[in-house]
Amino acid sequence: MRADAQRNHDRILLAAGSMFVDCGIDAPMESIAREAGVGIGTLYRRFPSRQALLLAVLARETATMADEARIALAEEPTRWAALARFTRSMVRQRVSLALFDADHGLRAIDDELARVTLTLWRLLDDIVAGAREEGMLRPDVTPMNLVGIIGMLTRHSAGRAGAAPAASSEQLTDIVLAGLQPRLRPDR
Repeated sequence: MRADAQRNHDRILLAAGSMFVDCGIDAPMESIAREAGVGIGTLYRRFPSRQALLLAVLARETATMADEARIALAEEPTRWAALARFTRSMVRQRVSLALFDADHGLRAIDDELARVTLTLWRLLDDIVAGAREEGMLRPDVTPMNLVGIIGMLTRHSAGRAGAAPAASSEQLTDIVLAGLQPRLRPDR
């Protein structure tokens, strides 16, 4: 792919991901093209349908999440630290977990997306199970809960006029992470 075509492709995916976070998956294609700084024809040449664009964004977002989980596992000393780092990173990057709820069955029809999704779930299973074993995560928290929590935090940061101040999102993330830990019983 030519360098300018690759830049357009990347800009479209970034704009679409941002628009899907802010407006949902029904964001107007014209708005996505405008946000990317390309014409509508360029968008449709690269992605001939909304489904093709959604598939590409899902693949990119899922790969990003898997990479972040892999890095957190490799670099953090505990599974709890990996969980906290992964959560903060996803909220900071505004990864659109709402897309996971609205993938329109695309994971079932795209082998690469299905593969990277399976990889992500295996990594999250490792993080969550390890944090539970360390006694740092409530025993009833599942990987699906973690994804839902990150999704709520992401929607919060996207759902305010513009975006929530970083400090507000960070504070909410800290509060939620504290709530995921088991309650300590006071000595009697």
